[in-house]
Amino acid sequence: IGVATAMLALSGCPGLRPTTTAPPTLDNAQAQASQGDHASAAATYEALAAQNSGTEQNGFLLLAAREFILARRGDDAARVLAAIAPPLTSDQTFEKQMFGVETALVRSQPQQAWQQLVSITEPRNAPLAARYLELKERVAFATGRVADAVRSEIARERWLPSGAERNAARRDLL
Repeated sequence: IGVATAMLALSGCPGLRPTTTAPPTLDNAQAQASQGDHASAAATYEALAAQNSGTEQNGFLLLAAREFILARRGDDAARVLAAIAPPLTSDQTFEKQMFGVETALVRSQPQQAWQQLVSITEPRNAPLAARYLELKERVAFATGRVADAVRSEIARERWLPSGAERNAARRDLL
């Protein structure tokens, strides 16, 4: 009776039950990100990357890097970016470069961020050019290059699709 009682008592202990965690899913990662739990989203994206290869793996690693940047975890973002290996699509190559710049900012290395940014060719299509110029503006301010920041904002306006977005960008500049 003593053994049966002990087993019954121990079966109610949470530490002794087998633990199961749900497999990582894209939906879980997106939900975590939308709830502001960027570190958890990054971990989920990393787990998804481990289940894939090639450009799919790199896509998940880039998403993990983005979430680590949003979580202000620059060292983790740098680690994930370093794990990205060919093949990369042209968009993935651009995103990796941009996240490298953002990682330097998060790590309080604005001069390094500027050096990385000026080595990237400015894109010639709307969404990528606008993203590049917005980041250039932030990095320029972080390095004390106010004139470069203003020039970047002015250049970015031509790529923004609506008057409302242009007005918002102008307000952000002020």
